[in-house]
Amino acid sequence: MRRIPWLLLLAIACTGPTAVAPEPKAKATTAVAKYIVMIEGRNLIFASGGKPKRFGFSTTRDIEAHSPEEAEQLAIQSVREDEELNRALLNDPSDPPRIAVTQNVRVESFESHRRPDSEYIFYADRDTR
Repeated sequence: MRRIPWLLLLAIACTGPTAVAPEPKAKATTAVAKYIVMIEGRNLIFASGGKPKRFGFSTTRDIEAHSPEEAEQLAIQSVREDEELNRALLNDPSDPPRIAVTQNVRVESFESHRRPDSEYIFYADRDTR
């Protein structure tokens, strides 16, 4: 037979038979929203004309997420995981590209904003650090 500590018995006796433990609060679930996330990349080194050159880029991502912060994380992750972009990069690990969200807009629908997510607009990056 299992023994119940006397302090626990006292607590049970003080609460009386009608006391009911409160139910845990339900977690608030946030609905998924649509975001258009604009991203800028700097310090990307690619071969150009047979020589390594520094470039920057702009791109957008249509993201469905529970929060603006999650949308930004998913958008940056999609750029970082772009295999074609990563294969072309010549950056040394000590000098990685810089990727940042420049704008994040919540929209009702992607229909009026549709464009391919994989397009980048590249430009010569004059930032010499």
